[in-house]
Amino acid sequence: MLRSCYNARSRLEACKAKQARCLRYEEVKKMPTIFFYGPPLDMEKKREMVKAFTQKASELTGLPEHAFVVYLRPCEQENVGVGGVLLADRG
Repeated sequence: MLRSCYNARSRLEACKAKQARCLRYEEVKKMPTIFFYGPPLDMEKKREMVKAFTQKASELTGLPEHAFVVYLRPCEQENVGVGGVLLADRG
């Protein structure tokens, strides 16, 4: 009888661990992502940008700040076109 109780407890603990892993996956899957395409920035400006985006998004959505992922994508004017014209050509 002792052995079967131990096995049942082990199975229960394994199920709880698996459920916890699934919950973490669900949390990650729901992480809001912010992309910013803009001019190249120095490291201090990048820190400010990430902090500001995260704080404002958290404030507006009610989600915790740690849930947000922010990607800063530098983009030169020669690589962006608006209305069929490169930004670099707009003068």
